[in-house]
Amino acid sequence: MAPFGKSRANVSKQEFHKKVRSALATKSFSLRERDKIESMLVGDIHETGIRKGLDKNEIDNRIDWMKKNKRMHGLSDTKIDTLKKELYKHL
Repeated sequence: MAPFGKSRANVSKQEFHKKVRSALATKSFSLRERDKIESMLVGDIHETGIRKGLDKNEIDNRIDWMKKNKRMHGLSDTKIDTLKKELYKHL
């Protein structure tokens, strides 16, 4: 838990589905790409309790992994950077 009772900044499951995925669709991410991204983030997005959602550290770790493992998902650096910006908007 964050100090002094503040909730930690994160991207919730609802924000991911309603805001991030929608924003990516407007930025030329195909349905397949959006589904692939969600499958790579599913463990963090669907966490429960105090750790639910994606926090900044988890986003940074997933983005680093995506950049190092492009053959696993096929996203370009530009799309990975766009994804990171969209996730950060909702922290």
